Amino acid sequence: MRAIRPRPLRFVREGRDASGFRALEREPARVQALYFLDVGALESTRTRVLTLSLRLAPMIASIPGGKGFLRRKRVAGIRENAGRHEWFDPAAQRAYTDPVLAGIGRVVALARRLGASTEPETLGAVVSRVRAPITVFVGLAPHASGPTAEEFTALEPLGARVTVVRLAGVGHFPHEEATGIVAKQMLGRSERATAARVAR
Repeated sequence: MRAIRPRPLRFVREGRDASGFRALEREPARVQALYFLDVGALESTRTRVLTLSLRLAPMIASIPGGKGFLRRKRVAGIRENAGRHEWFDPAAQRAYTDPVLAGIGRVVALARRLGASTEPETLGAVVSRVRAPITVFVGLAPHASGPTAEEFTALEPLGARVTVVRLAGVGHFPHEEATGIVAKQMLGRSERATAARVAR
């Protein structure tokens, strides 16, 4: 019986999620490509600040009008970090807020665990094993949630493996604000990678 070949993996990294880099630690040969959405490489996945408002969020959500207050705060925060807002209609607002509010206790617990976590390896050690190409989509509209200079410095050892796509008028949500451009880049790279495998 022929052994089943593991399929290549492509990861899209949104915000501070590190699943793509964790896959590199386990099965680096399977990772075909990484796509970073307005984020670079971070030394740690721990949250920068577990604010008092976040710690109090479960209590706020339990009082009359509390969830409405938290919903308005989250919607306002997303608007502040987006360069374009036409995508953020009422349906999108519900999609971004309702699941968080429904599981606010779990959200805070996860933030606490991240705040106390310690990575098993340095970022440099993980980056040194990267063989897959990385595409970083960066929104050029002013927004507080964008990647820092240090996040790009950490990727410099990869040289030509890193492609930075700068998107004018876009904020922290390239996949929402410039969906066509992001999809075209991802599908184009996937097709080129498939053609290269076939040619071998």
